[in-house]
Amino acid sequence: MRFARLKKQILAVASLLVIVAAVIGIGWYTAERKSEPYYRSKIDKIIYDRKNKSPKYVIVLPDRLQAASEDKNTAEKSLSQTVSSSPERQTAAESSETSAEVLQKILSTMPSIERLPDLPQEKASLRQEADSSLEVDFNGMKIPQISASGQKPWLEYSRPSTVSPGFFKVAVIVKNLGLNKRTTQSIINKLPGEVSLAFSPYGRNNAELVRLARAAGHETYVDLYLSSKNFLKSDNGPLSMNITSGQEENLSRLAKTVSSFSPLGGVVVNNGIADEYSRPRLQVIFEKIRDMGLLLVDATGEDGVNRITVGGLPRSRADIVINDEQNSDSVTALLTQAESIARQKGAVVIVLDPKPLAIIRLAEWLQTFSPQLSYEEMKARNITTIERPFALVPVSAVVIE
Repeated sequence: MRFARLKKQILAVASLLVIVAAVIGIGWYTAERKSEPYYRSKIDKIIYDRKNKSPKYVIVLPDRLQAASEDKNTAEKSLSQTVSSSPERQTAAESSETSAEVLQKILSTMPSIERLPDLPQEKASLRQEADSSLEVDFNGMKIPQISASGQKPWLEYSRPSTVSPGFFKVAVIVKNLGLNKRTTQSIINKLPGEVSLAFSPYGRNNAELVRLARAAGHETYVDLYLSSKNFLKSDNGPLSMNITSGQEENLSRLAKTVSSFSPLGGVVVNNGIADEYSRPRLQVIFEKIRDMGLLLVDATGEDGVNRITVGGLPRSRADIVINDEQNSDSVTALLTQAESIARQKGAVVIVLDPKPLAIIRLAEWLQTFSPQLSYEEMKARNITTIERPFALVPVSAVVIE
């Protein structure tokens, strides 16, 4: 009797343990699924998911293009066959040549920044090394500061510009540079010096690239990342202004972002969380940016950052932000909108990512601007009307302080 009762108790305890284990297992599995990072595409998952030891997806070209990947020597040998060669071999050679031509045609139509022409080097370049009076040591880093005589980095590192009467100012910033060295170098060499460049704090060759950019006449800035709006699944990296971190941690991240041995005029704020709950934190961050004598460019395309008022902070705000536009028509529409804004306000600020299609369309658009000529030059050329009175200027020329 006692043994039967003990057996029932053991079975009850075992059942309870099984139920508890099942609940824990289900909870763990659910938590794992919810904590998985968010990937915008399968390609992103292949690239960034460290658990993938080998690709799970393979992109295969259409059959008619696969022949183009064959060894060129084999194709040339097939084409050099004599007339006595079999018709089947001649047909294969012709087919291989046609496939290669088709592939080459497809590649030639893909947007490539490198195919843009290099612009002539400017005679006068900007300062390429940081001024020691505009830097201060902070935890082993060099961060910007206002000099003892009141000089501010954003002004000292700016590019002088002049605009003829009747012309509308157009300021352009290309952000998130430095992650791809080859692309960054192409943009430096192929866009006019009046185009300002902002470098990601995650770039590995920023000091070198900033010097090259300034030698080509570009003003240089650094990207500031806010906390990701989708922070439960992804974030903007260890240098973003995290809403879950303490204020001291965010100030430390700001210092790491702007620390450099190169001249940087300010920060370009990328889109992220800037709501009523995070504004007190960002207020402190922006005050620190002001105290360092830096310029703040709001490139979020929203109102959150603009609602944070900081007295004495030099700032500018992007009127047009080009991030994810996937075709030429959409980019063209935004540039046309920029023209209307410039005519209405007297100036427009455009910020864009270094996407090949957007950069190419931008370069073509800038070439359409009318030259700024003196009255004597216009008279000599018999020009009576300025058709496109837009003047490309660095972003420092459209700053409100």
